Amino acid sequence: MEITNYTDNNTGNPFASYVNGKYISTPVDNFLGTILELWKPLINQAKESFLWFFSYGALVNNSEYFAALQKSLL
Repeated sequence: MEITNYTDNNTGNPFASYVNGKYISTPVDNFLGTILELWKPLINQAKESFLWFFSYGALVNNSEYFAALQKSLL
């Protein structure tokens, strides 16, 4: 999984929509919760699973939002 730099430059939150000519971002933990929830039953039944997660830009440089990212993955 990769979160590209198509994110809010201030927070690093991923863009989730485009409304009235503006990009709308959502907190990274909400974004990942939605995506990962779909895979949870499969991951829970696997003997072993790995999630390679790549991220960069504002999300990594902002400690508050990076902490939200860490919490959503752990």
